[in-house]
Amino acid sequence: MFTCVRNYIFDFVRNKSVQFYVLIVVALVVQTYIFLDLVNMPYTYGIHTILLILFSDVFVITLPYWLFPSRYRWAIWFVLLFLILWQLSNIWYARTYLNLMPFSSYFLFENVNSLLVSSIIDSVNRLDLLLFCPGILLAILYNCFYKSVVLKNEPKKGFVWIVLVGTLITVATSQSFFSFQQYANRYDYRYEKQFKDCYIETTLERLKERGYHRMDYYMMNGFVAYIIHYMSDFAPKRKLTNQENDKINNFFNRKPQYDDNNYAIQNKNLILIVVESLNSWVVDYEIDGKKVAPTLSQLFGDSSNYVVRNVVPQVCNGRSCDAHFMYNTGLLPSRDVVTAVTFGDVAYPSLAKALKKKNYNCVEIIGDEATFANQGITRISYGFDALYDVTNKKQYNDLEKYEVDSIVFENAINLLDELPQPFYSMIVSLSMHFPFDLAPCPVWIAENTTLKDDAKGYLSLVYTFDRQLLRFITHLKERGLYENSLIVIVGDHNGYDKNKLENRENVFIEDLITPMVIINPLYGGIRHSELGQIDVYPTILDAIGANEYSWKGVGMSALRFPKIGSVIDRYGVLIGYSDENVIQMQREAWDISELIIHSRYFDDFTID
Repeated sequence: MFTCVRNYIFDFVRNKSVQFYVLIVVALVVQTYIFLDLVNMPYTYGIHTILLILFSDVFVITLPYWLFPSRYRWAIWFVLLFLILWQLSNIWYARTYLNLMPFSSYFLFENVNSLLVSSIIDSVNRLDLLLFCPGILLAILYNCFYKSVVLKNEPKKGFVWIVLVGTLITVATSQSFFSFQQYANRYDYRYEKQFKDCYIETTLERLKERGYHRMDYYMMNGFVAYIIHYMSDFAPKRKLTNQENDKINNFFNRKPQYDDNNYAIQNKNLILIVVESLNSWVVDYEIDGKKVAPTLSQLFGDSSNYVVRNVVPQVCNGRSCDAHFMYNTGLLPSRDVVTAVTFGDVAYPSLAKALKKKNYNCVEIIGDEATFANQGITRISYGFDALYDVTNKKQYNDLEKYEVDSIVFENAINLLDELPQPFYSMIVSLSMHFPFDLAPCPVWIAENTTLKDDAKGYLSLVYTFDRQLLRFITHLKERGLYENSLIVIVGDHNGYDKNKLENRENVFIEDLITPMVIINPLYGGIRHSELGQIDVYPTILDAIGANEYSWKGVGMSALRFPKIGSVIDRYGVLIGYSDENVIQMQREAWDISELIIHSRYFDDFTID
């Protein structure tokens, strides 16, 4: 018996097909481990668990090697090519968006333009070449020693059964181990964590450890399970259960109801300026006693305006388009997909639809092309009468990035002069988008010796935007539109966080926040407590006097509920403090929004 087993093992080891399979497994495990490191995947457990999941994935991925006839075994190279391209694209994506790339984003061919290409180039690191090393070494060994044998020798059936049974055992062990020991503790920790004194007292690595939704799922379940689970990126409308419908109804029954307009001067125009990558710290930032953004600083320092310095970003995979989604619909974005892409064609209630009931003309002016991030479709979903993109003036790819905002504001100037009042215009800037390349600016920014190049690049883009904003506001005043308009300036998300400026490892909430200012409100003042991005929609609805509209979103108006000072961010982390009932509703708002979005809830309802 012993001799039989020994001979079988020797035959197994001497078999060239088996040897090459072992090399494939080793190469893929090493390659994937390199991927986890380059993508900054959040580790919360030991190397034994990671290796168990890695081997589970690799055994499943390489099954075609044994299941195909030997003459077709070359097809395994397509599997390996797919994996390395997926890993490489996610490394580059994660360096900007701190998450894995939704599958639906791979098909956004209309998003390919010079800005996207420059962002990808800026995300490339020389260390990325390490990802190719295992595959290159494997290809060399294949061509030198294994090719002729691998494509001719059929394996013994016993070998195939060993691989199949081994794969089944490894996958089962991996999933059961992880399910019982990791899943519950990880999510309980994430959703119950609260920060003392509103600070994120942690390193960036610890912040990542609390999770980015797709990265969490990948690390808990592995690549194969991740692929299967996130095919929901292409999911059609799903039907809500009775329990889910009751959950939605209960949420809105508990939410404060009101229809008065006590916080607004009605019938003003509404001009919403959404600024790309605007951090709060930059508003008053000075270099050698000179303000980088004097126009913004003056507006935020005006006591007659309503000022919020600490809007906590709640954007997810869609980043900028998630902000547009929140500001227009009052819903939080999906944490699983790019909402504007996968669910962009839903008939959402919106700010524009609320104002159109008051005979407003509603237009959107953007710094992208209309096809980018599905904006040509969401324009209709959000209720705008028309969309004006940068191509109306000049071909997008012919522009330097820092020039785009000048075209955006020029489009706005020409359009608003002719647009019948009252109107709602959403103006979306672009120039401050990553990568932060140096734009034309004063020498006191460009030649500063204490700032890093990316910091100088960001500040130079802020400077050029601020000058264009001044030009736009000056024009509004000259045409009599300034005093007759409620002007809201708000960032779409954080861009260059202050800890990077100060070379700090610790990340605090004030490093990440974005600001908002409401110009010409009925009541001015400064809000000192935190505000969520989801609260912008009901705040604008309140300030413009459109509360007859029954849809107030899932957030809270900053004007009507000034004592509410808490935000639940996209990771489930509580920032700030409020009454426990409010905090509970803010937690539920994420799930309620998810249910509404994925069920295409508003396709079946009309909002008054």
